[in-house]
Amino acid sequence: MNYFFILISRGRLCLYQLSLSPPPLKIFN
Repeated sequence: MNYFFILISRGRLCLYQLSLSPPPLKIFN
């Protein structure tokens, strides 16, 4: 369950960064 929670929080952080910075290069690099 902890691993699942970490996965969800990670996905949320990725989505949050995507909404903050439109260019994906900032996130992947």
